[in-house]
Amino acid sequence: GHILAAQTGRGGERYILGGQSLTVAELFTLIGEEGGGMRPRFRLPDPLVLGLGRTMDFVADVTGKRPALSWEMALQSTFRVQLSSAKAERELGYATRPPRASISDAVAWFRSRDLL
Repeated sequence: GHILAAQTGRGGERYILGGQSLTVAELFTLIGEEGGGMRPRFRLPDPLVLGLGRTMDFVADVTGKRPALSWEMALQSTFRVQLSSAKAERELGYATRPPRASISDAVAWFRSRDLL
């Protein structure tokens, strides 16, 4: 996508190279299905997610360990934004692949290195 934009994109334009939009729950469900792990069973309210992010950042500051959920991750998971790659597809010939295929490849890569 970046190469296509550099070669054929119009100067000053911006192109979204994202593919299919997924909610966090949909993404985690796909990861669980492809990786054989747990899938989300319920949705936490946004204020609770944000509070957990702040709390985990504080614990990380105290322990020096990376948080499982940072404030930034919590904040981004509460956004309800729909983006489209249609302009990049139309003007650049950009093509995406289904999220499940990419997740499946990632799971295979992690498994091949005993990381999953």
